[in-house]
Amino acid sequence: DLVTYREILAFMNGEANIERDPRALPRRAWPTKHRLAYDLLTFIAAAAIGGALGFAVWGLLN
Repeated sequence: DLVTYREILAFMNGEANIERDPRALPRRAWPTKHRLAYDLLTFIAAAAIGGALGFAVWGLLN
């Protein structure tokens, strides 16, 4: 994956050795390594938010 402008520019110039910036995608490292845990945490967070919003709407309507 080409991420930074430097990497894209090096690729466009035909450089064979593209220097990778380890800080380019710091947020993708954990979800990539722990896909199931990331999916479960996302599901639990979405369910909690949905439940809280549903409870609030139900409380306002009743």
